[in-house]
Amino acid sequence: MRGIDITSPSAASVWPAYNRLWVKIAHMMLRVGRPVLVLCPLTPDEIEESIQDAEELRASVSREFSTTDRGPAEAAAADWITGGSERHPG
Repeated sequence: MRGIDITSPSAASVWPAYNRLWVKIAHMMLRVGRPVLVLCPLTPDEIEESIQDAEELRASVSREFSTTDRGPAEAAAADWITGGSERHPG
């Protein structure tokens, strides 16, 4: 992934590896048993663009993992146990 602009559509072939890398990093940080907050530097314009992207994605993705009444681990376990058949209204 070195030397590739990960934000470019031409980098789509490396996005799965990039995602796996961040999952591993988050997993390592979670092993200490304390809450983890991962931040990255964004300009105000990038933040606004990210919010717009998220709104578009929410409109196009039918699957939601709600943590309103349970923690992330419980939500993930429920989805795994039900084979992804559990749905939560947004």
